[in-house]
Formats: sequence, C-alpha cells, structure tokens
Amino acid sequence: MNLTAQWGVRKSLFNTAQAIIRQFPSPSPVQFDRDLSEVGARTDYNPLPVADLAMHEIVHIESESELLSALRKARPGQLLLLRRGTYRLNQHRIETGAAGTASQPIILAAGKLGDVEIHLQSTEGFYIDKSYWKIVNLTLRGTCHEQTQCDHAVHLAGNADYVALENNRFIDFNAHLKSNGKPVGQTLQFPDNVLIRHNDFLNQSIRQGGSPASPIDVVGGDNWHISDNFVADFSRMVHGRPSTVYGIYLKGGGRNGRLENNLINCAWRLPHQSSLDSRIGLSLGNGGTDPAFCQSPECAYEHSGGVISNNLILNCSNDVAIYLNKAEDTLVSNNVLLNTLGLDARFSATTVVAEYNQMHGRIKTRDGATIDAQNNRYLPLNGSLE
Repeated sequence: MNLTAQWGVRKSLFNTAQAIIRQFPSPSPVQFDRDLSEVGARTDYNPLPVADLAMHEIVHIESESELLSALRKARPGQLLLLRRGTYRLNQHRIETGAAGTASQPIILAAGKLGDVEIHLQSTEGFYIDKSYWKIVNLTLRGTCHEQTQCDHAVHLAGNADYVALENNRFIDFNAHLKSNGKPVGQTLQFPDNVLIRHNDFLNQSIRQGGSPASPIDVVGGDNWHISDNFVADFSRMVHGRPSTVYGIYLKGGGRNGRLENNLINCAWRLPHQSSLDSRIGLSLGNGGTDPAFCQSPECAYEHSGGVISNNLILNCSNDVAIYLNKAEDTLVSNNVLLNTLGLDARFSATTVVAEYNQMHGRIKTRDGATIDAQNNRYLPLNGSLE
C-alpha cells in the first residue's frame, strides 16, 4: 500500500473491496457521552492548587504582548497566570525562555479550565526545549486560514525534560502535541519524563493536506506518562488514497512509556470517509522511524518496555485499535477495544504480553512478532460488556 506503482490497478481493487464490504453487516458505532466521562479536561478538576500559588512568583498577564514577553523572560518559580479572556497569537513559533527546576517549575496557566482561550495562527505554537515547564487549564485552538499552517499547539524538543501538560483542551491542529530529538552539542537529546494527563485532543473537521495528523506524535524520549486523556476525531482527507492516522504513538527508540486510562474515540463526531480512512487508536512504533532521527542505535526497536493498560478505544472500525511495530518487552493489559479490528503486532523485535483485554476483533502477529496472549475476552460484534 505504500508503493505508487500500478496504483490504478490497486485503486480498482480497493473500490471493489469497499463495495463488497458494504454488503455485509458491520458493528454499529459505539455511542459515547462525553459529559459522563471521567477522563480528559474537566472543569471540576484543577491541578493548580492554592498551595502551589503561594510557592510561586505570580506574573499576571492581560494581553498578547504581555504573554509573549512573559514567556521569553520567564524564570524558575514563576507562575504566568492569564486573566480571563481570549488571546490571539499570530506568528511562526512562540518561544519560551529559561528552564525551570524540580522545586521551581515554570507554570503557564489559567485559574481554571474555561477561563482562557488562546487562538493560534502559528505553525508550531508553544515551542519548549527547556526542562520543568507546565501548561495547565488552557484551551488552545488552531485558527489558521489554511489547516496546513496549524501543525502543533505544543512542540517539545531537546532538553524539554519533566514537562507537564495537564487539564488543557487542544482543538483543531494537525499534530496537536509533537515531540522529537534536537542536537545538543554532539548528541541528539530527547525530552524525557514528560507527563500528559487529563487533556482533550480533538478536531472539529477532517484535516486537509498531507501533514501528519496524529494528535500525540512522540519520536524518542524515555519515561513518558500519558494518562486520562480524551483523544477523538483524528483524520485526513483521503483524496482517493489510503490515509492512516494514529491517536497516540510513541516511536523513535524511546523506553518505558506508559499509555494508561485514556479514552480514544476514532470516530466520535467525524465518521469515517470511506474504507480508505484508517484510524488507529494507540501505537508503539507507528510506521517506523528513519535511523537518523532515532534514539535507539539503528532503530533496533521503536519502543522498549512500554505499557498500554486500562484504555478504552472505540470506533476504529477500519483498522486495529492497537498497533505494535518493533515494540519490545511490551505489556498490553486490561484494555477494552470496541468496534475495531483488535490488535496487530509486527516484526521480530516485537515481544508482547497481552492479558485481560476485552475486544472486538482479534490479536494478530506478522513478520516474526511474538505475543503471549492469555485471559483475553473476544466479544461478539453486536455484544456488550457485562
């Protein structure tokens, strides 16, 4: 499917297959009430307690110019607190200043979720390559005239260690959160020990153009913890060719990532365009990484020691809920996969224990992957959980 030769022949086969598929029953989309969910960004959850406010130097921000200046001049221990309102930023990249410390992180925040919206007409949004930054209680919305111009709300690179994004909403970007390596001296450094918790990542329309469109796109980095997020409606226009987009992926040779208690709804309010519109919930490995950008030598593995547990993945009906590519020493446990094709593991570097999962679909290995599957429950297509 990645080859361009004889595309006309294969397109005809796809069209034929799509016509055949329409003749057979398929599971109905799983309905989901966002208001009843405990995951994602919530107005009744505030990770900015009063005790934290007392420990920081508070910088009050009331305008776009004050925000940009405060970000550039930020010092350890400062809380950059935005007044209620909408802030409109229009530039290629929004730079951030010095690193925080373990005892004095730099926090960019609103007092509570819903107080502040930041409208971004920028390719990369907030660019963080320093450690110990936190972004809390904000709504970041892409408002570019062309969708290809709104790539990221937040871009982490290099030494962006111990960054935390908590209780935010990220709406209408291609890859809402991007992270990758950056040369620091003679070596390529990757953000480590990053926390992504209780956020929303979603789009209100199918993304136009060919830009990568996975809401959480992480290349390299150790000890990422991605939990309690709501990720939905990620897709690109297919333009007659297959398009594969992932809700969350870790690749590029990172280690010990944890994807836990997230809710991924591949088709919440944006139905699949056709059978060519492939949406995959979670992945360790994605489609692979060029060795020049990889943390592990020669990309011997895409991810090692990863844990995928207690996630609910819905409506990835054209593809699997979980895809593992060169994902060594992986644990997949206690997940619920509904209206998807199940789990797919590929290549000999992939070794997996899959246990206590409930799912539509199947567990499949390809190209030498190894799975120890035990105590999993396979649900009938029109069945329900007890």
